[in-house]
Amino acid sequence: MKQYNQRGTDAHTYTVLALTLTGTAIGGFTLSAVSQWQGKILALIIVIGWGLGVRWWSRTRPHHTSDTH
Repeated sequence: MKQYNQRGTDAHTYTVLALTLTGTAIGGFTLSAVSQWQGKILALIIVIGWGLGVRWWSRTRPHHTSDTH
């Protein structure tokens, strides 16, 4: 196992990965639980809220990287 000096970047990557997996699990569970149009609207709201949350979170990070996802 290599030790990386860029702890900030690694922490950023792992946090995004964990949040993505959590969001995907919640979204998938919601879609499978409610497959009607209410479920689709709820999923849309989750996706929009997710995008806004990620933008806010990356904006409040102490150092900005040239990372574009």
